[in-house]
Amino acid sequence: MIARLMRAVRRRDAAAAAAPPPSAADELLAEINAEVPPGVDWRAGALRYVGAEFAKHGREAMTRYLLSKPFAPVAPGGPGGGAALVENVEYIQNFVNLIALLDLPGRARVLDVACGSGWVSHFLARMNYDAYGFDICPDMVELTTRRLRDDPLLAAGHEELEGRFFVLDAERQALPAALRGSFDAVVMESCVHHFLDPISALTHIAAGLKEDGIAVVIEGENRSGPIRPEYLAVMREFDTLERPYTRSQMERMLPLAGLPAFRFLGRANGWFCPDDPHAAALPEVVRADADARNLAVCARTPEALTRVLPRLFPR
Repeated sequence: MIARLMRAVRRRDAAAAAAPPPSAADELLAEINAEVPPGVDWRAGALRYVGAEFAKHGREAMTRYLLSKPFAPVAPGGPGGGAALVENVEYIQNFVNLIALLDLPGRARVLDVACGSGWVSHFLARMNYDAYGFDICPDMVELTTRRLRDDPLLAAGHEELEGRFFVLDAERQALPAALRGSFDAVVMESCVHHFLDPISALTHIAAGLKEDGIAVVIEGENRSGPIRPEYLAVMREFDTLERPYTRSQMERMLPLAGLPAFRFLGRANGWFCPDDPHAAALPEVVRADADARNLAVCARTPEALTRVLPRLFPR
């Protein structure tokens, strides 16, 4: 009996010794998903989410909202424009800052990750950039294609758009071979927090960049503390992920995904009178904003960042 027990212990110890230790990626994924409700098929939830929103708000109203984004209607009455105006301004300011930072020539190729209803791609196409995009949800890809196809100022035909906007699960699927290494820039606007495995998703996305390409991550919150109750409520209602990352998680995630060169940025938007006391506080505003959100510009090498952030890498 004792001999059998000893053999079993030795087999157990041998198996434990043979098992590979958890990788840095495994440990990070376990950390970022520690508070995620268990037993949910988040991929299926992402596919159902649009249908759930249509059912909740009405298909016509929701379609109008998605196709007019980022210009949501501002409600009348009240002392100001309210939440809709704040949201609109944030979207537009982020886009303006994005294109100013990238400073790309016309016909540059830009990939719109998790393109949703396609407002980023639409604006890029209006500016003569070659916009491509993908989403996990076929309904969203259809809305993006509709949005660009129906714009009378764009000459893109239906056949061309079919090739540029496509369904893709970035966590499980690589970009089509023809698109890898082809993009001057990749835009991830408010989407990285939706990935259960952001390392796999970002690895596939980063493979789309040219050697000197730039990726921009726009995440509205640098999380500190537990996931907010309102985010958990949305996750439970729709089975869709709404959990921001901490700065430390982002700093470890990007190199694992093939984007080891990165900087986090802050915004200082608005018009200021030179003698306004608020103008003197702008450096503090930028630092506070950089601390509050995860807004990052990323690349494969530090040299690739010199074009957009030359002051960070003096020659």
